[in-house]
Amino acid sequence: MRDFQLLAVHLHDKVLELEGRPIPRSQLSPRELECLQWTAEGKTAWECSVILGLSEHTVRCYLESARHKLNASSNTHAISIAYRSGVLFPPL
Repeated sequence: MRDFQLLAVHLHDKVLELEGRPIPRSQLSPRELECLQWTAEGKTAWECSVILGLSEHTVRCYLESARHKLNASSNTHAISIAYRSGVLFPPL
């Protein structure tokens, strides 16, 4: 079911793009971007917290905030949106 939800969100974004309507994207904070980047690298919230010197709860809050700003249904979806919109870059 979760896969269908993710597919529906992507399909909706594509329809909006084809109609020429911009997809609203909020600015992410530097910490939200850091948490997304480390999550994209496969790190857990706990591992991100150790790397960034934050509590695990704080990392989860940053990820939740990023998901909300990007209208994403999951961390993976948020990473995908951030990458496609150019605010999150792949590792070198």
